[in-house]
Amino acid sequence: MVHLHSTNAVDPTDQLATRERHEILQKTGATFLAVDEENLGLARELCERLPDPPRLAGLGSLGPDVLDLTTGDADAFDLTVVETDPERPAVVLFTSGTSGTPKG
Repeated sequence: MVHLHSTNAVDPTDQLATRERHEILQKTGATFLAVDEENLGLARELCERLPDPPRLAGLGSLGPDVLDLTTGDADAFDLTVVETDPERPAVVLFTSGTSGTPKG
């Protein structure tokens, strides 16, 4: 699951451009994209641009195309899609460093 959030330590209002968020989704091969109501429109726009888009997931009822994580439906995640190990969770971070281009 991926959550695309950008915080610039110098300027918290500075957010990643849509193009950069799209590239991150392509590179990670995410099967789920975590969204909130405020960013739902952007998430849908990003998914429309991908040939194999991730499924949207959020807390609460955000629409018929968004998996509601508060329902506790254990069958909603198909863990056979990717190899997983509950003892080895992973976090992928992208940082721009000094170049301004996100790198993972």
